[in-house]
Amino acid sequence: MIIGHVEHSWLSEGQTDRPSVLAMVEAAAQTHGNATAVVCGEHRLTYNNLIMSARANAARLRAQGVVNKDIVLCALATGVELPIAWLSVMMANAVIIPIDIRWPESRLRAVVEASQARLVITNGDEPALRNAGLSQLEILLDKGTDLHTKEYASCTAADVLYGFFTSGSTGHPKCALNHHAGLVNRFSYMTKRFGSGHTVYQNSAPLFDSSIWQMLWPLTQGGVAVLPEQRDHWSVESLVDEIEHHQISMTDFVPTTFKLLVRALENQTIAAHRLNSLRHVLIGGEEIDAASVHSFRRLFPGCTIINTYGHTEASIGMVFHEVRDEDEDRIPLGLAIDNTFVKIVDDQRLPVADGAFGEIVVAGICVGAGYLNAPELSAQSFIPNPFPDLPGETVYLTGDIGRLRPDGLLEYGGRADDQVKVRGVRIELCEIASAMKASFPAVKDALAIVLPNEQGDAGLALVYVASHALELQQVRRELARHLPATHMPQLVHHLKRFPVSPNGKVDRKNILNDLEKHCLDAVQPCISGTLLEKILACYRAVLLNSQIGIDDDFFESGGDSLAAANLSLTLGKHLSVSVPMTAIYQYSTPLRLTDFITGCQLKNDATPTYSSAIAPFTNHQPTALISSTLLLTGASGFVGIHILAHLLATTRVAITVLLRGSNKESALRRLEAVFSKAFPDKVLQRNRITVVLGDLALPSWGLDNDEWQHQCAHIDEVIHCGAAVNFLFHASQLYSANVGGTQELIRFCNEGKAKRLHHVSSLAAKLPESAHRGQEDIVSAVEAQALGVTGYGYTKYLADKLVAAAQKQGLHARIYRVDDVLPSMSTGYSNGQSLFHLLLKQCVQMGVAPAGCGSLGLLSADALADWLCTFVGSQERFRGGAALIDVVGQQYVGFDDIVHYTAQKTGRDATSASYTEFLSMLTHFDQSEATLIHQILPPADADKVAFTKETQCLPTDIPHAHLLSGGLNSFDAFINLFDIELGESFKHRRKALS
Repeated sequence: MIIGHVEHSWLSEGQTDRPSVLAMVEAAAQTHGNATAVVCGEHRLTYNNLIMSARANAARLRAQGVVNKDIVLCALATGVELPIAWLSVMMANAVIIPIDIRWPESRLRAVVEASQARLVITNGDEPALRNAGLSQLEILLDKGTDLHTKEYASCTAADVLYGFFTSGSTGHPKCALNHHAGLVNRFSYMTKRFGSGHTVYQNSAPLFDSSIWQMLWPLTQGGVAVLPEQRDHWSVESLVDEIEHHQISMTDFVPTTFKLLVRALENQTIAAHRLNSLRHVLIGGEEIDAASVHSFRRLFPGCTIINTYGHTEASIGMVFHEVRDEDEDRIPLGLAIDNTFVKIVDDQRLPVADGAFGEIVVAGICVGAGYLNAPELSAQSFIPNPFPDLPGETVYLTGDIGRLRPDGLLEYGGRADDQVKVRGVRIELCEIASAMKASFPAVKDALAIVLPNEQGDAGLALVYVASHALELQQVRRELARHLPATHMPQLVHHLKRFPVSPNGKVDRKNILNDLEKHCLDAVQPCISGTLLEKILACYRAVLLNSQIGIDDDFFESGGDSLAAANLSLTLGKHLSVSVPMTAIYQYSTPLRLTDFITGCQLKNDATPTYSSAIAPFTNHQPTALISSTLLLTGASGFVGIHILAHLLATTRVAITVLLRGSNKESALRRLEAVFSKAFPDKVLQRNRITVVLGDLALPSWGLDNDEWQHQCAHIDEVIHCGAAVNFLFHASQLYSANVGGTQELIRFCNEGKAKRLHHVSSLAAKLPESAHRGQEDIVSAVEAQALGVTGYGYTKYLADKLVAAAQKQGLHARIYRVDDVLPSMSTGYSNGQSLFHLLLKQCVQMGVAPAGCGSLGLLSADALADWLCTFVGSQERFRGGAALIDVVGQQYVGFDDIVHYTAQKTGRDATSASYTEFLSMLTHFDQSEATLIHQILPPADADKVAFTKETQCLPTDIPHAHLLSGGLNSFDAFINLFDIELGESFKHRRKALS
């Protein structure tokens, strides 16, 4: 079964005089010559102005040596010059390719090399483009050219019109080319379906192919193309301003930005009547969000919503569906437009049974011309048409999964790409391999593979081909510059060459067997030799790193909390001695751990005294009435990422984030990785964010003096979420980041502008009542440890004391001591490393609901972010609330009740058990997670619980407390994701056991 049909028109009857896009625009200009064609801000062009300017600039292109089929790059972001540039290139019968001058220098060089372009259209001299070896041409507005003179090359429907660079799976940019014919077909279909004379807003940036129809289609049918005056500060408000001002009738959205608009409409921060001019809204680029679409349709019954599907390789989009009431929450992709076709095939490219899922194959006039100067890459996706029931010589293999429903509509089923989930993070394996090849020129090839480790968890392995093995620590350092921590391989393995199967492909099965043998050898530490040699062998086995030395730090060598738990288990097996995880954290090298075990315990570095951190606060200037700039620390953390998302969605404030990293681009990419994990249907608004590279543990956060002074003078408000969080670390290991970082924060507020400070702390900083003396007295580290206070809790206690002291001296600050933060109610995103998540997962897998763990106030991450931001943005907002607030959820539920609820919702059983019984059960599970949890949980005879004692679950006086309310059923989105995680975990464990 296929979908699609031939429209009996010039497109399907084989004429040789098919029109080009240029011919369509010129025909419209003959009819609408003096009518407005293009608008950008206060600038307007009539159709006659547009054609005359295009002809003048086409002549300038030819004078620069541009001839038929040449590549011309275009670096224009917006402006009336943009459509002139496109038409001018068409008149030269050349190929136009949009680029971004803000791309990294390495990407610009790669684009120039791949395209072999010599000329770029700009708004003026751009040094980055000049350095890339490109000649630059600026578009000039010319109204004096003779309209009746056509001194330029003719182009036809068969000619290539444009290309767009995308990120390729090879790690190099690839450029998809398309003919006039595919675009003409799309434009002709849209005019047939939607009519003529529309005023269309170019909501998409010119780097995305959806921007083409928004700019050029209205010019083929007497309409008006409206371009944004600037693209650097996109917001819902500015978009609505443009729609209302220009009376836009059509535009395009990706689901992410559309949801922001709908949310603003629902919250009535945007008045609905301002969008009454809209008649049709197209949505594409991502899977459509049904809830926001139906909400919009209820508000605007006179506006149709069209779900669109297509590819940069196939003339923008070639499947349309007008959303209907009966679509509910499963909105299909729809039907192929005129002269385009879709077929569903299996792995052997044979048609699947009706209604079955398979790969989507695209055929018809929309199929593009392949990838620029990449014949091998083109051959992988653009194949000779093997299907007798599909027209055309070539079809495009999309890599998408879909099916044809019984009603004949196409339904999307995800990607067929080589993607995996490791500890809840979706990872594209080719990204890891590409980073390896980019880091080391000596590496001829690389391949990333998923391996189950000894505990059954999914782990990442990287195999590379080089003439000699690379130093492992250097590999890890270089990869860390390109990859987020979640993508770092646990095992790196060198091969002289990849084995090849009989069909000429890399023999993955052979490589996998080799890796599994390597792992088997590595996880069998030697049981002879000195104690140091045995410990060293255990380190190497757990970290799968034979190059670990006696002075190498466990955590700097790739270890994390679960790996530390695994090391504790491994040491216990092979040394017949119990080594607590706290010792691994405190004595993290083989040599130091050996001294600890033999009784030569190294004395902890003394925690610096509190008095050494006190600094006077003397900045008594008034703070800004309205904040225009805000500094956020800890933006990539679980709470920080939700605050960042809330600020981006609801404010116009310019946000500066303090991030660690070797360069700003890599730091921003890591933030994007966390953001996309937390909000898979959103795109991080890079243009709203300024990255400052720094580290809370360093003096002045590691900023040079100029950067420090600039930020001190620039920032109006600070949200301090950053902290080193580890409940197994000693206070001395956390002091620099948590206390020293806060000391520098207060100095930051003391210099330059007066600032409002939101200090996000933890209820772990609230010492037991028995520790309370006079307000000015400081509990010592020894006293705190005797009271069972963790190193983390003590350093946060000291940090709170610093802020409180500065408050008394005039700092405009508020301290938020936050309870355990639970997953997002809206997305289900969870902090997979939190005690709540780890303990819940362990309990549900074991089928046990332990009593005595305490209760949790149902405080979700998104609710916390929404609540905290009610105090942010202005002097008036900041005034509400006390100087110190204990932030807790408004409904406490016992942890065992949460286990029972989760088990019931996921179709599992959970038996009640006492706390003592549960601790005993954990010791019988030979798993790193169980060991980790057992180390963190308080012992059975301790006068404390894992979360909050029932006797302490008292109502507190919290302003806007209703924002922090929610019942167990509010977390069903999390439980749905949690159920998937449990299934994947079980699958990995079963594979490891087999």
